[in-house]
Amino acid sequence: MAGGSGTRFWPKSRCSYPKQFLSIGSDKTLIEESVERLDGLVQAENILIVINKDHLSLSKKTLPMISEENFIVEPSARNTAACIALAAFHISRNDPSASMIVLPSDHKVLDCAGFISRSETAFRVAEAGKNLVTFGIIPEYPETGYGYIEYGSPNYIELGEGIMEVKRFCEKPDADRAWKYYSSGTHLWNSGMFVWSVETILGALQSYLPKTWKAMNPLITIEQNKIQSFLYEVYPTLESISIDYAVMEKAKNVYTVKGNFGWSDVGSWRTLEKMMKPDENGNSIDGDVIISDSANNIIVGNKRLIALLHIDDLIVVDTEDAILICPKERAQNVKQIVEKLKEKGRNDLL
Repeated sequence: MAGGSGTRFWPKSRCSYPKQFLSIGSDKTLIEESVERLDGLVQAENILIVINKDHLSLSKKTLPMISEENFIVEPSARNTAACIALAAFHISRNDPSASMIVLPSDHKVLDCAGFISRSETAFRVAEAGKNLVTFGIIPEYPETGYGYIEYGSPNYIELGEGIMEVKRFCEKPDADRAWKYYSSGTHLWNSGMFVWSVETILGALQSYLPKTWKAMNPLITIEQNKIQSFLYEVYPTLESISIDYAVMEKAKNVYTVKGNFGWSDVGSWRTLEKMMKPDENGNSIDGDVIISDSANNIIVGNKRLIALLHIDDLIVVDTEDAILICPKERAQNVKQIVEKLKEKGRNDLL
């Protein structure tokens, strides 16, 4: 899934160059890393990229290993339920018995071998029954920027460890509730990564999001040369809703595979602390930076020098045309700046 805009990563992430095309903690872009970590799990010819029409040429340039016909164009942004339905119907055209793994293109995984191992377990669970499987990440701290999964008893023990029945999905919490989730021993971070058979997810969409399923169902039989015109007519009319709200919170056959493979959704500038080695005062630095008597800052420079004096717990990000300065604890709220820019008509900075 590569249609996101990454507003919490402004000012680096822009409409024309969103977060998945940035190199963060690596010399490769996030979307390149997302494709490469599937090596050994999914063959390149079976990797589909669902992309916004405005980023198609950029995606093709960034991912030369992906065949042109494997780029699926979204005419408009309609959230993850529509995106997943689009991919599932495309796969069903060629192989209705297939299973699929659904991955956002802007996540970071530090332990690729661990990710592959957990993915193989997830496929076994999905194929053992008509199950919907999500990856639950063992929380490292009480994060308020992630949704959580509350899990119950272990299941499918014969298929691998850490396979748990999902009791419920929890919204992004406030600080107090995040601490309760973190310390409970029964909650995981909701990664937004999934495994299921095409038959299972299309059946779930038919049950829980019937209007979207009915509108998209012609994709199975429509002629290839008519697909894009069909999508341009139908796709913008679909309900904009996440797969969590539309399906996962309603379905009964939902399981989570517990993981601990260095995952981050790179959802805000604060996640850089996991990828950049801090100095002795806890400052994470990238670029031409001088710091004196300052601690626990995140500084991302560009061409000019950034100097910090007697400053703690700030995020400073410099680009060609904008500078972001905010407290680390408010990193999740950077998208408010994007909204204000929209209100002021500052499209040059979006």
